[in-house]
Amino acid sequence: NNYVLSGTDTYTLDIPGYTSYAAGDIFFAKVAIANTITNPSLNISSLGAKTIKKEGGAALAVGDMPANHEAIFRYNGTDFILLNPKASSASKFFTAHASATQSIVENSYTLIQMNVEDADASTVFDTANYRVVIPNGETWFLTATVNLDNLGTSLGMVVSIYRNGGAWRYSPLQAVGTASGQVGSAPTVTGYATGNGTDYYDVYIWQQSGGGGNKYTGVGLLYNRFEGHKI
Repeated sequence: NNYVLSGTDTYTLDIPGYTSYAAGDIFFAKVAIANTITNPSLNISSLGAKTIKKEGGAALAVGDMPANHEAIFRYNGTDFILLNPKASSASKFFTAHASATQSIVENSYTLIQMNVEDADASTVFDTANYRVVIPNGETWFLTATVNLDNLGTSLGMVVSIYRNGGAWRYSPLQAVGTASGQVGSAPTVTGYATGNGTDYYDVYIWQQSGGGGNKYTGVGLLYNRFEGHKI
């Protein structure tokens, strides 16, 4: 059905047969008139008005629901969460990499020292601690890739994005074999993260033993990188 929100800021929507809010319910509706306040509400089928917020509980910005916007809402048991606010005119992103070779401990996860910012349009990345902190209420797509060189044999590698010191997302286990001085193809890990202003994310790599000692990451953006884009 092509549902359209009625009203301005205190929106209403009638869905025939819908009789009770349930946490996790998803709704699709076109916005007829843009929101002009930061705490608009939505009342579906006269079941009661609920505040519309962003992921993480952040307030909307004026115009996050522009006219003709195909909005997606999720009811979380308390509020309606707008899953697709209008994209900001100012793009938010970062890209970082490690600038020096680094010893990797076998059969253990090693923090990759992403100490160079190639771009950071929103000042979210910390090169001193090799981590990113996502602003409260914002959802970012994160991706990381790491190469090892001078392996000399086939070894398993896993790249992981950690959150607050614990593994959060893993790449698949990937067997990599190279000759001395050559770079093996890198595993890549991705994930969507919603920030609260304090959680931090960084990149680790695990490699199995049996290659004749510790290995080293390749140097530079070509070999390893950590990227994020606000969605």
